[in-house]
Amino acid sequence: MDPDSDRIPLGPEAMVTCPKCGRSSASDRLNCLYCGAALELTEEQKMSARPVLRKIELWEPGWNVIATSAGPGAGSALEDLLRIGKEDAEDLIGAGFPVPVARLSTEEEALFVVKRLGLVGIESAAVADDALDPGHAPRRLRGVEFLGSSVRPLAFNDPGPDDTEFSPEVIVEGFLNRKRLESTQKRSRRNETILDSSETGEDETVIDIYGSRDGRGFRIRPDGFDFSCLGTRKAFTAAENMKLLVDELRSRFPDAVWSGSYRRSRRALGIVWPQTERTSSEGVERRSFRGYAKKKVAITDNEDQFTRFSRMINILRRS
Repeated sequence: MDPDSDRIPLGPEAMVTCPKCGRSSASDRLNCLYCGAALELTEEQKMSARPVLRKIELWEPGWNVIATSAGPGAGSALEDLLRIGKEDAEDLIGAGFPVPVARLSTEEEALFVVKRLGLVGIESAAVADDALDPGHAPRRLRGVEFLGSSVRPLAFNDPGPDDTEFSPEVIVEGFLNRKRLESTQKRSRRNETILDSSETGEDETVIDIYGSRDGRGFRIRPDGFDFSCLGTRKAFTAAENMKLLVDELRSRFPDAVWSGSYRRSRRALGIVWPQTERTSSEGVERRSFRGYAKKKVAITDNEDQFTRFSRMINILRRS
């Protein structure tokens, strides 16, 4: 759908000349319609402008607008400014805070949206993708040592400069999910038929921990983690031990910010931060003179999404 399709035609007096290419664009835009350069708008024009949102691929660098609180009528304001559907707007506001409401190409656009949302009672902040850094997950731990009011992280790899004891200030509980869908499709000249399909996948509880000067953080996954730190409370299964470890961390570090809302917020998160999806072909098998069968594998996982969420909690705590 053309993002400008709902715009009302404007007269010549409401046009702005682009400082880069010299062509005219409507004054309700932030950027030139033709070359994308920032338009030189008055403050009054900026307040009536709306960003032209385009879908940014996950691999593209961007800026995220994170809503931290909202007053009455927030859903309608999101619908109008960000041009999203009513259901998506309600899901975003209903997910609780903080929650990402938009992902934009530039810092200028993100700061503009933050300012406009503030005028309608929605407090928000602009956070760069570089700060969320989903491509580098928190360092995975093989164990921890509790030392009174601090904890010593035991990383899988050789100890690094950050592997000194610290007092956790942010604890984020969530889960990783990886689904694998295999399907065999018979294709002929006229149509394509799915012969069979199977899906596998499971959830794995994870815990991310951040210290006062720690932007990357540490991640605890049940597989390969030594739960000896639980002492006599240690249970027989990894799932039970992860629950006990969350309780232990929260009781030992009561002043730390704790977030367990990832599961509840997941649908809303997917509006702005969708899960990673990859599809591959695993060969072709001849089935008849006029057709063949092709095997496809589709893999969906939420690790990048959860990493964004986890870092968001940590960044807002420090801001």
